Amino acid sequence: MVESKNTRRHKIMPIFYNVAPSEVKYQTDHYSNAIVSHANKKRFDDDTIDNWKAALNEVGALKGWDFQSMPNRGKGEFVKEVVNNVLIELKTAYLEVSDCLVEVNNHVDEIMRMICTHNHETKIVGIHGIGGMGKTTLAQIVYNQLSDDFSNCCFLSNIRETEITRLQKSTHIEHPEEKMARYQQYHGRKKVIKERLCSKIVLLLLDDVDEASQLDARAKA
Repeated sequence: MVESKNTRRHKIMPIFYNVAPSEVKYQTDHYSNAIVSHANKKRFDDDTIDNWKAALNEVGALKGWDFQSMPNRGKGEFVKEVVNNVLIELKTAYLEVSDCLVEVNNHVDEIMRMICTHNHETKIVGIHGIGGMGKTTLAQIVYNQLSDDFSNCCFLSNIRETEITRLQKSTHIEHPEEKMARYQQYHGRKKVIKERLCSKIVLLLLDDVDEASQLDARAKA
């Protein structure tokens, strides 16, 4: 794990369960006995054992969870906290943006000021202008800066094309039963979305919106 951390930029999130971080860092108690035992039995060479010691020292110094230092925390609450943090680390919210950008910082700062992440009220910020001026890129930069503050993030691109495709599909002739089934399925999905997101703070980026109805449909879902 330590090798992957140092060579592949992987992250280690240690959980110290029934062991103090200092025991791992300095190889005391059981760790010391185990290392001495391996060294005496000559099962591994000295370089391997030294690498073990260095790895344990590095892991013991990392910020993680020390269950022993939380006497008032139940196991369920502890596990929930760990899982939530791991999910935040694993989320792939980051959007690739070109490094060759000119004069965007002022616009980004102004949008961030308008959003003000310390205030958790619902906010809708629109970026408008003529085509090709960099609205999507600007929105992606803001999205990347905000994503760490949200456990739930979503980027929906080409909203206009999606709406056109949906409109085209709806023009074919349907039997009444098919139309009712599609209606029930649509409103069933909206209900599920409401139930799952009603108590969550969500970051949603809609790209290429050109009709107020497109925003309303997703904001009201």
